[in-house]
Amino acid sequence: MRSNLYRCLKKNSLNVLPKEEESAPEKKFKEHLLGFVHIDSTEGPHRSREM
Repeated sequence: MRSNLYRCLKKNSLNVLPKEEESAPEKKFKEHLLGFVHIDSTEGPHRSREM
């Protein structure tokens, strides 16, 4: 049993998904040695500029 929505989509040729376009290959993360720890230097306590 088909729904009315499917019939409307088919009538307007919208019942089939468009073919996927080829996109740029996905970037992978850098491979680091075991024990590597990334430290984000933009986070954390802020120092006052006056010394």
